[in-house]
Amino acid sequence: LANLGGVNSLNQALVGTLGVVVLALAIDLCLTLLGTLTQPGRRARSAAARRGRRPDSATALAGTASAATPFRTEGGQ
Repeated sequence: LANLGGVNSLNQALVGTLGVVVLALAIDLCLTLLGTLTQPGRRARSAAARRGRRPDSATALAGTASAATPFRTEGGQ
């Protein structure tokens, strides 16, 4: 490029390429944020969910057969 055009042709090509990459990243970020804000099921999770906490076993089993019916050993105790 330096031999084909003017003195600054290589600089202009590099700046143009970098400008297109920066513009593409900015548009991608805007579209990602827009998609996150407009999709109802993809909202930010609560702080407890982000830390990986699981619900207590009593609340997790509430309403299931295993919580309603206790385990019985042989002999009915």
